[in-house]
Parts: sequence; structure tokens; C-alpha cells
Amino acid sequence: MVEKKEAQLRLETADELFLIIPPEEEVSELATPNMSTIDFINKLIFTNLLNEAIRYLAIALPRREAIWWASATNRLLQKNDKMAERDKAAWKLVEDWVYNPSEEIRAEALKIAEGLGFETPGSYGAMGVFWSGGSMVPPETGQFVPPPATLTGSAIGASVIMNCALGDPQHLSTRQRSALEIGLDVAYGGNGLSRVLIQK
Repeated sequence: MVEKKEAQLRLETADELFLIIPPEEEVSELATPNMSTIDFINKLIFTNLLNEAIRYLAIALPRREAIWWASATNRLLQKNDKMAERDKAAWKLVEDWVYNPSEEIRAEALKIAEGLGFETPGSYGAMGVFWSGGSMVPPETGQFVPPPATLTGSAIGASVIMNCALGDPQHLSTRQRSALEIGLDVAYGGNGLSRVLIQK
């Protein structure tokens, strides 16, 4: 008998998601009492509320997995344009952090995001790294201010949504669905890189 895998998520129910991202009416109407996070996200996808599905999945995933999701999505959506060139250093840092989540890389992430003016998918990927732990204020202040647990997910949601928006508008939903396939694969323990895009 094959053991059924369960999604590895930080937040288990739609009600927990709503405490972080209050839903619009059309979103809240989809949730039933005690509905699981994964069932809720799949329902959002089924009803074509794809941006919402991305935002909620980003906050539901563990932080390291969410950051990897943004990176894996970028790998499959990357384009040969000026935006992609600007973002190269950011995405290299993001992947470096996934494999070696050090404080040095985390601190460097803020500098890269600032250098990009918080205007690109990679800049938000880097902010996801910066907000993944540690302190939000410099060590020389003598203070330790940990980031709220939801900031990484918010940044990653923005990164994935922005990445999907780059390209032919006619294929936006295809890119969003591909990104969500990657994210769900990561949620179930995969690396997301086996997903194939139909259209960029």
C-alpha cells in the first residue's frame, strides 16, 4: 500500500490563513468550517482565484520552502530581458541561502533588495530571505527585533505574483498555474523543478 503524503504547511486551516490575510467576500465564501489549508488553496485554484491562491500558499509554506518556491518559479519563468539581468544577483543569493541559511547571506539580502529599489521579483525574494529570521535592526544598535513570522510569506507571494506578471498577458493564468504547481509540489516534499511550462 502506498502511503499518502500530507502537505507540509505552517498553517493547517483556512481560518488560520484568514487571521493573516483577511479574505475578500468571494474568497471567504469558498471556505467551510475547519477547512484544511490545502483543500482551500485547491478550491481557489479550481475557481480561478489564482493570485489569492499564490498569496495564501506563500504564507502557509514553511519559510525556507516558500523561499525555494520563489526561486524555482523564477527558474522556469526567467526571461532574457533587462529585469532578469537586474535580478541575477538577487536570485543567486536566494538560492545560496536555501542551501546555506547563514546570517551573513541573510544580511546581504537586504542590501540587494534595496539596490533593486524593491521593484523586481528578485528583490522580494531577497526580502523573503532577510525576513526569514534574525533581527531586523543592525547589530550595532544593541537591539534584537525579530521579524513577524508572516513577512517572509508576504514577500514571497509578491515575488511569485510579480514573476508571473512578466510576459504575454494572454498566458498570465498559465504562468500562475505553473507557479502554483511548483508551490504545491514543494509543499508535498518535491523540488518543483520537474514542472513544465506550456507558455512563458
